[in-house]
This record gives sequence, structure tokens and C-alpha cells, in this order.
Amino acid sequence: SETGVYTITVTADSLGVRCRLNVVEREPEGINVTDISGNLSGHVSIQVGETATLRASVTPADAAYSPSDIRWTVTAGNASLSAATGESVTVTGRSAGTVTIRASIGSYETFYNITVTSPVPADSGGGGGGGGGCNTGPATGLALLIMSIIPMFVRKKS
Repeated sequence: SETGVYTITVTADSLGVRCRLNVVEREPEGINVTDISGNLSGHVSIQVGETATLRASVTPADAAYSPSDIRWTVTAGNASLSAATGESVTVTGRSAGTVTIRASIGSYETFYNITVTSPVPADSGGGGGGGGGCNTGPATGLALLIMSIIPMFVRKKS
């Protein structure tokens, strides 16, 4: 609907009622950010390369705005955003540290912190044995025994 003054006239038989209606646009009065779980401007933790989805809500609920009026920026840390505007954004952590995301509409803004941690290195499966070097287990001993026997049968006749 457009803002302005409208006149509504209702007529039934010979009776009529006239009403003036003043339509005004309600400006946003604030913005809140939640993560996908609904945590309000809290603190989320992800690993490098992982993502977190944030959603913005404008107050009051009947404020006139467009989703493209909501702006997202990274104000601290190393992260990328899926979009610069809209009601939601996906944040990808690029390096370990604290990332601060700013959501704003008009003169209102709020911040959301995300902790980005380094991935835990996968266990190499050696149980701490190191790898490389010589293996002196039973299979190696058997291979050495076979290598010792074979030359006895492959000797050249004199």
C-alpha cells in the first residue's frame, strides 16, 4: 500500500459514512540476529571451512522494509559471506579466530560473534609409532628367512 491520506465512503440505501484514513509507513526501530538454532546475538563456534547461517529480524514486526535493506558485513576476523544483503546469510570461516558479523538496517545495527577454530588433525593411525624406518615384526623376519633359503637352491653348478 502507498502512504498518504485516503477517504473511504460506505453507502447503504440513503445513509452514507465517510472515513478518512491516514496511511503512514512505520520505520524500523531495531534489528536482531539469531543463528539457525534461534540463539539471539549469541556466540557460535565452527571450524575453518565450515559454515554458520545467521538470520536477521527487524523490529517492530510491522515495520516497512525490504529484505534488501538488511546489510551484512564482516567487521573483524577472516570469513566470507554468501550475500551482502537479505534476511539471512551464510558465514564461512576462513582462518582461526573470532569473526564479528554486523547486520544493519538504516541507522540500526547489531553484531554477532562466531569463533572459528582450526580443524583437529586426523589421527595417522600409527598409535604413536611414527612410521617410516624398519619394521622388525614377524612378517619381516619370515621374509628374511625366505631370502636366506632361496639363494641355497639357486646356486650355480660348478
